[in-house]
Amino acid sequence: MSLVGTLSELPLIDILDMLFMTEKTGRLSLASTSAEGMVVFRKGRIIYASSNSAREAFGNILVCLKLVDEGTLRKALIKQHRSREERRLGRILVEMGALKAEDLESVVQHQIERVLSDLLSWQEGFFKFETLDIPDRGEVEVDGREFLAERGLNTHKVALDLARRQDEVQQPHGTTTAAGGRRTAARRPRSSPPPQPPPIGEPVTLRQIIASQARPAFTAETTLRLLRQARSVLRRGVLLLVEQYGAVGVGQFGLADEETSADERVRNLWLPLDEPSVLAQVVRGKATYHGSLPEGRLHETLVAELGGEWPREVAVLPVVASDHVVAVVYGDNEPDRTPIPSLEPLTAALASIGRSMEAPGGSTRAAS
Repeated sequence: MSLVGTLSELPLIDILDMLFMTEKTGRLSLASTSAEGMVVFRKGRIIYASSNSAREAFGNILVCLKLVDEGTLRKALIKQHRSREERRLGRILVEMGALKAEDLESVVQHQIERVLSDLLSWQEGFFKFETLDIPDRGEVEVDGREFLAERGLNTHKVALDLARRQDEVQQPHGTTTAAGGRRTAARRPRSSPPPQPPPIGEPVTLRQIIASQARPAFTAETTLRLLRQARSVLRRGVLLLVEQYGAVGVGQFGLADEETSADERVRNLWLPLDEPSVLAQVVRGKATYHGSLPEGRLHETLVAELGGEWPREVAVLPVVASDHVVAVVYGDNEPDRTPIPSLEPLTAALASIGRSMEAPGGSTRAAS
């Protein structure tokens, strides 16, 4: 079976529902003006989803959520490396007793839903569904570093839940709420060139499909190193990964825990890039911003998530890989209000991280 069309004619949520109801097995490819996405199904259930935006590695999420520590992760990575057969990191951690099976399933589902939330915001673009031969049971032949839901997620339920969340945070201008809520659909700029349909190629395996969609991956080692270096210059801050229409929080330093943990608050933070902000300015210009934080709705949202104290000055720095901003570091010196020192060491460190993500194999160390 092959199904081809445009998202303006058939929204993604309807496509997901149709593939679920007909229990299809295969790959759904998506292409917009500047991004690509993919959802893989087994008998109508979602087992994998990805896009070519920068992503968090599996081990990085576990460490940032404090489900495992760096030492335990390192031991599991060594076991994975020495294994004679392909084994996923999550399964190794569960066998070690370092991670609960339910926590593993929760992290995988959350990551798949995060990708789907981004894809559901696309209002224009092409889609194509192709049938694949995926085993009903047992190990699916994919890279052991990937987020694979072996039992599959209920496509209908996931799609409805994500659509409901987007409706709950909808604003008249169609972006986000003030409490760091996830976005609603963002429209493609009129000046952008029309999207191209996904290419039609020869049948391939699921492993080949996943390997073909390379994108920068933030490992635990990279993220923690980046946050440590930022902490040496700035009092508090957040790390945000750049998606097609916005930036999502993945890490923090210097934030006080309140009713909910600072890590949880940051990971629920999403800031659109189609509204005026220093974040959007840095992503567009690929250059550091250092100065006062102008008044504005998005800046109010960010400051509220950081604790509510309006900063005297801020620093916003890009992480650039393959000429694209894949992440942004925001920081300030609240509540101390001391001047921000020279940003040259931090800028150099971020540039080094970006170059390492461009190097051959730079995005393959996704397990950590």
